[in-house]
Amino acid sequence: MNKLSLLQKLAPVGVAAFGAISVIGIQAVPAQAVGFTSPVSSLEWDDTTDSFVAEATDVFNAGAAGVGVASFDVTFSPVFAGGVAIVGIATGDFDPFFDNPPPDQVPIVPPNSAFGTFVLDTVPINPPSPPADPAIVLAAGFELQDNLIFTFDTTVNGVPGPVTATLPGGSTFLGELKDDGAVEFELEAGQWEFTLPDGSFATAVSSEFEFGQTFFSPGGGYQAEGDVVHDGGRIPEPATIFGLLTVGGLGLRLKRKKQA
Repeated sequence: MNKLSLLQKLAPVGVAAFGAISVIGIQAVPAQAVGFTSPVSSLEWDDTTDSFVAEATDVFNAGAAGVGVASFDVTFSPVFAGGVAIVGIATGDFDPFFDNPPPDQVPIVPPNSAFGTFVLDTVPINPPSPPADPAIVLAAGFELQDNLIFTFDTTVNGVPGPVTATLPGGSTFLGELKDDGAVEFELEAGQWEFTLPDGSFATAVSSEFEFGQTFFSPGGGYQAEGDVVHDGGRIPEPATIFGLLTVGGLGLRLKRKKQA
C-alpha cells in the first residue's frame, strides 16, 4: 500500500482536527524568490534528534484507544549530540554560505532551538505492510503545531549569517509505528521557507523532511531538503542512489538529488 492510499484511509481525530486530512502530498507552490537569482538553489541537511520514541509510541497507542488528541516533541540537532546540522548539499544561492564542497558541520543557533511539537490528527489504523519492510503496527497523520526553524550559524565559515529554514506550523506528516518499536515520520504537505543573511526570502517548490528513531537508540535522526526555483529554473531529476541515514541505528531511505 502506498502512502497516498494509506492517507486516504486515515480518519480525522475530532471534528476540528484538520477537517479532512490532505492527500495531495508535498504541495507545489509558486516560489517567492525575492533576492534569489540562481535558477535552482538546493539545500540538504541532516543530523540527530533527541530521544522521542517512547513519547511518540504513547501518542500512537493513546490515539488508537480513543483516549484523545495527544502530541510529542522533538529537538533536532540537540546540544548533547553536538548542536550542528550536516549540510550535504548547498547549491545556487546557498553555496556561498557553506563549505564547498560539502559536507559542512554548521551550528544551529541558539542551542536546541530547532524544536517541533507534532499533534495527532487522525485515528491510528493498522494498515497492510509491504513484505520487505518491518510490519506497520499503526499509522496516523500528524500536524506540526508551530513553525520549526533551523538557524544555521554560517559565520563559522567566515561569511555573513545566518541562513534560516522554516517549516510552517500546520505542515502535515504521515507517521508509522513499526513492530520492531521504531517510529518514522515523513512530510506530506508543507514547504520549507528560506532566508539568506541579506534578508532575501524564498519558498521552496519541492520539500522533503523525514525523521525517526529505533526503540533502543539514545536518539533519532532526520534529513531535510528544499529546492528554490527562480526565473524558469528546473529541479534536476532525482538520482537513482538513495541516501541512508543511520544515526541512532535508524535507516531512513531518503531520495537524494545530484549536486550540480
